[in-house]
Amino acid sequence: MNVANKILNILRLYCFTCTFLVILMFTSTICSAQIALSHFNDYKHYTVEDGLASTYISGITEDKYGFLWIATGNGVSRYDGNHFTNFTTYLEDSIQYEIGFVTSMIVDESGENLWIASKHGIIHTSIDTVDFIKIDKLIPTNKSHVRKVNDLLLDNQKKLWIASFNEGLYSFNLNGDQHNKNFFISGSIKGNTKLNSLQCIVKDPNDSYILWIGTLAGLVRFNSTSKEYQVYVYKNDPEMAQNKIRRIHVLDEEVFLGTWGKGIVIFNKQSKRFSQPLIEKFPNSYTLIHDIYKEENGNLWITTNDGLIQYDLLLKRVKKIINHDRAKGIFRGISFIDSRGIIWFCHSKGLFKYDPIQSQNTFIELEKRNNIQIPMQVREIILTKEFFYVLGHASSGLYKVSLTDYSFETIKIPPFTHNNKGSNLRDMVVMDNGNFLIAFGNKI
Repeated sequence: MNVANKILNILRLYCFTCTFLVILMFTSTICSAQIALSHFNDYKHYTVEDGLASTYISGITEDKYGFLWIATGNGVSRYDGNHFTNFTTYLEDSIQYEIGFVTSMIVDESGENLWIASKHGIIHTSIDTVDFIKIDKLIPTNKSHVRKVNDLLLDNQKKLWIASFNEGLYSFNLNGDQHNKNFFISGSIKGNTKLNSLQCIVKDPNDSYILWIGTLAGLVRFNSTSKEYQVYVYKNDPEMAQNKIRRIHVLDEEVFLGTWGKGIVIFNKQSKRFSQPLIEKFPNSYTLIHDIYKEENGNLWITTNDGLIQYDLLLKRVKKIINHDRAKGIFRGISFIDSRGIIWFCHSKGLFKYDPIQSQNTFIELEKRNNIQIPMQVREIILTKEFFYVLGHASSGLYKVSLTDYSFETIKIPPFTHNNKGSNLRDMVVMDNGNFLIAFGNKI
């Protein structure tokens, strides 16, 4: 009885808050909402023909005004929602130089300054007055020149950390009074070139003094205050492909390592042990990792060379997978989600935009073509091998649409009564046994 009463109370609370939640859903961005695979149904593909400086996209970020800055193979592009403005050169001693390939890019916390890394080193500009200059012009006391940079990190102490290619770790105090270089050595590695070929650098979420660094020969935990560091190598063999780290995502207890050729490797901070859950379940697949993105509800979205994986951090298992459609030139992934809730994916074949609202419009157009009588504002879409199931807003119902010819049928369930105001549809999920769990305004 206690369990039944608790469930009843939850349902009553659910009904009481439904109206507020519906309003909140449409005013909140996707950054605080759950990402669904249906958000990847509608896309826009941007290339040089649309105004980008280059088709090769290596990163994207947002400034204080909401402009998007895109790192490309030929400088940076700024996007205002309609047009791209390209910045491909910088001045040095009145001579104009090409920025070239941008490997990393960050905007500071104020959203006022942009830092980019190219083959010429670190280049800076103010967002308000765009004027790209090299870091040694901004900080004259800096005498250390870093040419090949793979990643940048700006900490709370206004210190810029630079993960270089084969030259170790650099740090610059942006006040101009200090710069340092750290070179890593490990007794288990013969020769330090690969260990000092730094690929990515991430700050620990619980300890701002700890930096996690991915290299071509293992994982480095670096204390930015004491300068002490530890090197962790998968199976104590730096030559293994699992130690060639391309991306890092740091959580409270684990560090997710995206490798160049062996998928996701998970490092446990306490046990100091590695595991490969995806390789064990999906052998010979999902090998090259492009991006790792965590949403607030605990799901981790892993973009691979094959497709997009939704990984449940609580259950520690894969929930859903959606593959790229290479034949149509569609690559699905998550590199960045802007303040408007639009998903962006950076790829060597251009920039992909996935708009959750437009994804709904795709099915609204389908609704018009098929003459569905009751207006359908899509709440949720679930894909299967042969069909997709569309849950309509309010009392519009549940539709089963063929992926072959887009013919549809209305699934008749007693609570789906259009005149019954209490039957408003709220959400739909797939349970482990394949059945659907559907939430109404007054029942589940």
